[in-house]
Amino acid sequence: MASRQDKWFRLAVAALLCIGVYLRVNRYWQGFSFWGDEAWVACNMASRSFVDILLNRDLSVSLPSPAPGFVLIGNIMVTLWSISELVFRAFPCWCGVMVVFAFRKLLSDTVSRSVLLTGLAFMVFSDMPIYYASELKQYSSDMLVVLVIYVLHLRAVRGALQRRDVMLLELAGLAGMFISLPTILTLAGVSVVQLAVYWQSGERALFKKYLWIGGVWLAFFAGMWVNYYQVNYVSDVSRYYIPYYLYLPSQVGWGVWLGKILDIFRSPVGLTWPWLAALLFAAGGWSFWRRDKTTTLLLVAPLVLTIGLSMAGKYPWQGRFILFLLPALLVFIAQGVGWLLEAGGIRRLAGLLVLCILLAQPVAEAGRKYLVPVAETDVRSLMAYISEHYQPGDGIYLGNETCWSFDFYRVVFGLEALQPKAVLFEHPSSVDRPGQLFCIVNYASRHIASVYAWDRVVDSKGYVFRMPRGGRAWILLSQVVSNREKAFLDCFDTFGVRLDHKRSQGASLYLYNLK
Repeated sequence: MASRQDKWFRLAVAALLCIGVYLRVNRYWQGFSFWGDEAWVACNMASRSFVDILLNRDLSVSLPSPAPGFVLIGNIMVTLWSISELVFRAFPCWCGVMVVFAFRKLLSDTVSRSVLLTGLAFMVFSDMPIYYASELKQYSSDMLVVLVIYVLHLRAVRGALQRRDVMLLELAGLAGMFISLPTILTLAGVSVVQLAVYWQSGERALFKKYLWIGGVWLAFFAGMWVNYYQVNYVSDVSRYYIPYYLYLPSQVGWGVWLGKILDIFRSPVGLTWPWLAALLFAAGGWSFWRRDKTTTLLLVAPLVLTIGLSMAGKYPWQGRFILFLLPALLVFIAQGVGWLLEAGGIRRLAGLLVLCILLAQPVAEAGRKYLVPVAETDVRSLMAYISEHYQPGDGIYLGNETCWSFDFYRVVFGLEALQPKAVLFEHPSSVDRPGQLFCIVNYASRHIASVYAWDRVVDSKGYVFRMPRGGRAWILLSQVVSNREKAFLDCFDTFGVRLDHKRSQGASLYLYNLK
C-alpha cells in the first residue's frame, strides 16, 4: 500500500505534467497566423512532393532548413488532411507534449524524487519548450529525439545490450538523424562515452555490438551529409550562423567568451540569474560525478562537443539551435538544487530560497504569455481583407519579414494573380535622411538589387526605373518598427493617395492609388 508521501509525490508529478500539457496545447490550439520563418517552412512543406523532399530538390535555400524527415512529416499531414496552421503545427505540438513525459522518464532513471520534481518544474515552465511546441519549427522534435537517445543509452549501459536494445538504438539513431539535425551531435557524444565504458570494463562483445551500431549510424550520416546537411553547413546559407559562433577566447577575449557560455542559462534555459544557474549546474555535475560517472559523461558529452564545434565555427551557439541541450542542463541544475534541499539546517533553507528565486520568473512568464496567448504577427487577417477588396491589376509591396507569409497565404486565399512589385528595406542613409531612401529588393531572388530615391530606382547595373504611375498598390508590412514604417509611408505619400489602411497584431496594411 502506497504511503501518504508516495501519494503526494504522484499527485505533484501528475499536476506538473497536466500543467505542462495545458500550456503547450493551449497556445497551439489558438491557430495563430504563420509569421516569418514559420511561413517559409510551411511553403517548403506544402510546395514539394515526397520525392523532392527525400532527394532535396526544389528547396528554396534562403534560410537553414529543418531536417528532411521533419519536412516530410508535415507534407504527409497536410496531404492527408488540409493546409491549415493546426495541421502544420500538430507534429511540433505532439513532440513538445511528449518532451515533458520523456523528460520525466529521464529524471526517474537518474535522480531522486525531490530532484525529479525540481527538474520537471523547470521543464514545465521553461519558455522556449512551450513556445516551440506551438510553432512550425523543428526544435521540439530536436529535444524529443535527444531525450529518447539518452533514455535508450542509459538502459543499454546498465543492461547487457540484447538484440532488442541493438535494434532500438539503431532505429532511434537513424530516425533521429532523419528528423533532427542536432541528433548527430548527441549520437557522436554518447557513442564515444559508450564505447569507452565498454572498452574500459573489458566487455569486448558489447564493444563490438555497439561499434556495429555506430558504423550503421555513420554510414547513414555520410549519405545525409552528401545529400542534405552540407546545404545548411557548407553553402552560402552557413553564413547565417556566423554571428552565433563562440569562436576561441583568444579571438573574442575571455570576458566575451565566458559571457557567451553563460548565455546558455538565459536562453534556452530561461533563467534570469545565469551565474547562479551556472554554479548550480557545476554543483549538480559534481554531485552526479561522485555517484554515477557514466551517466554524467553521457549527459555532458553532447554539450562539450557542441562547445568545441562552435569554437571552431561549425555550429551556432544560440538559444533555439542549442535547445536540444536543455534536458541535460536542467538535470544538472535540478541536481544542484537537490543537493541543497536534501541537506539539513541552513543549507536546506538556502535551497528553498534558490528554488523560489529561479522558478519565480519562468512561472510568471508562463502565466503571462501562455495562459491567454497572443499572436506574434497576424498577417492572415490582412490577407483575408485583401482577398475581399482585391481588384484585377492591383500590385503589392511587401516588407522584408512579410514575404514568406504572403507566399503562403496568397495560395490559401486564391490571390495568385496578385504579384509583388518589390520588397522594401530601409536604406542605411535613411538614418540621416528619414523617409528619403530605402532599398527595393527583387522579389524572386530576395537579393538587394537597387536603391529607391524618391521617384527613381537605380539598380546594380545602373539602369534607372520609374515608380509605376497609375493603378492601385497595397503595402503589407509586419514586424516593422514604427520609424521604418513611417519612412516607407512618407515615400508612398509622395507618389500616391492613401485610400485605405488596416492593422492587426504586429502587422499593417495600406492601399494607395498611385498618381
